[in-house]
Amino acid sequence: MPFEIVRQNLSEVTADAVVRFVNTGTGVRVLHRGSLPTGFTAKELEFAFTPRAVVLIEVSLPQGGDGEFKPALLLAQAYRQALTAAVQEHCGSVAIVWPKFNLPGVSETDLLSILVQGEREFLAEQELWVTLVVEDVRRLRLPDSLINAVSRYIKDHYIQVLPREKTGHVLAKMKNFIAPIEEEFVKDEELTDIPAEETCLFRDQEEAQTPSDKFYVEPKMRSVDPRLFEQLIAQREESFSESLLRMIDERGMSDPQVYKRANLDRKLFSKIRIQKDYRPSKTTALALAIALELNLDELKVLIGRAGYALTHASKLDIIVEYFIGQGIYDLFQINEVLFVFDQPLLGGRSF
Repeated sequence: MPFEIVRQNLSEVTADAVVRFVNTGTGVRVLHRGSLPTGFTAKELEFAFTPRAVVLIEVSLPQGGDGEFKPALLLAQAYRQALTAAVQEHCGSVAIVWPKFNLPGVSETDLLSILVQGEREFLAEQELWVTLVVEDVRRLRLPDSLINAVSRYIKDHYIQVLPREKTGHVLAKMKNFIAPIEEEFVKDEELTDIPAEETCLFRDQEEAQTPSDKFYVEPKMRSVDPRLFEQLIAQREESFSESLLRMIDERGMSDPQVYKRANLDRKLFSKIRIQKDYRPSKTTALALAIALELNLDELKVLIGRAGYALTHASKLDIIVEYFIGQGIYDLFQINEVLFVFDQPLLGGRSF
């Protein structure tokens, strides 16, 4: 099942379970909405559950002081236990709340790596819809070298679309420029020097040239050769679904490999496979192209089958183009960068 990152309050997220990090206790604790321990206030409930969630899973960092203590490793193990607990509670979706405090011994960069790597490994084995809830994007730290490289690439390639009002000004100037020529043509066409009786004659001649109903003949309808029609249908381009399935077979990949690498739901992929004329969203088409590790030309062909194209007027397209140019097809990493630049993510809940 897909993994996505959202910039929302927990109260706006739909999930069956909530996983949150706490700085007290040890290990993993599973709490149910209907049987919470004493001490939970109404305000605490509001910040602990989504409207639909029935399970709260708390993950705390084990404490230790000896030389073998590795907080990042222990947190990764506890986090996987939390996801396993969500599956055991028969939850189909879970919201992971980014901690509002610093975990001892774990930097924010390490935390992001733990979450993403944990999702990658867990979702390869289990069916679970995971949403990382980050209320403050500044707490989502990515390597400065990567962000700077992407920023430079966007700056060099981004083409800002001309605002509509500026376009109007340009057209107005063009109209002012050609207006005198138009006026000259209008003056030449006026019949100011022709006597009135002659203009009437012209009008009578025009009316006389109009065919009467008596001599009007219905134009003959041409029939369509059915063999030619069949040939045209046979020569049509592949649909998106047909192109996708052909590329999967050519690369010797399985369906689960593709839709999991594309961060897509199995049901959505089945719909694309079954419905030959299914037209996915652009983010879904791009996700599948990246899952297949297509080069830039191949990607353009595949998404073109769904009616899309890459444009330098879109930061999303430029970022995707950057990663493909670098030979990076890690959809999780691409989505992290798209999130930082406030762009739509690939895969996930797109259709």
